[in-house]
Amino acid sequence: METNQRFSVVTGSESKTTKERGVNEDALVVTREGHFGVLDGISGKEGGEIAAQVAQEIFENRLNDFSINSGEFEAKRLLEEAFEEADRRVRFLAPRESGVTVAAAVFIDGGKKAVIGNKGDCRIYLYRGKTLEQITKDHGRLNDMINNGQLTAERAKEIDQAEETFPTKEDNEIFGARNQVYRFVGGSQEEDPDI
Repeated sequence: METNQRFSVVTGSESKTTKERGVNEDALVVTREGHFGVLDGISGKEGGEIAAQVAQEIFENRLNDFSINSGEFEAKRLLEEAFEEADRRVRFLAPRESGVTVAAAVFIDGGKKAVIGNKGDCRIYLYRGKTLEQITKDHGRLNDMINNGQLTAERAKEIDQAEETFPTKEDNEIFGARNQVYRFVGGSQEEDPDI
């Protein structure tokens, strides 16, 4: 994406420890130059909190050392290397079967462009005018159902934001699949992030 002016980067976060889990699997990275990353340990997987902490440290170190005056090639390489290192370290340090989803953005060309990478269902949005647009693509079952025509985006959003189950078996199956991701940092399959 290209613009004649620098981006205004606004970040915010809210993170809760739930009674059911008793741990916080969320992490955030924000640098002085505006580069950022959003990380979420995989729920239901032992060690999601550790996986998020390990990946957060890697992304924080890499993003802090990256200049906003760099170009697109360097930014893509930085993100590829950060995801690769995080994959290796999470598999080595975190308990078996744990992982973390990550979305990260680095700004380049003096802040006029952004390069974005993601793996999983953490999201990055662009707010322009009065429109909020999801930039990243989720790597999960719910998104696949939308792409395969099994579900509309509107219905998926309703189910994704629901706090309790539904009266129909079909909706409950979809509700149960809403947090299932197939591509994440630390996963057994070495799949590349979207960059």
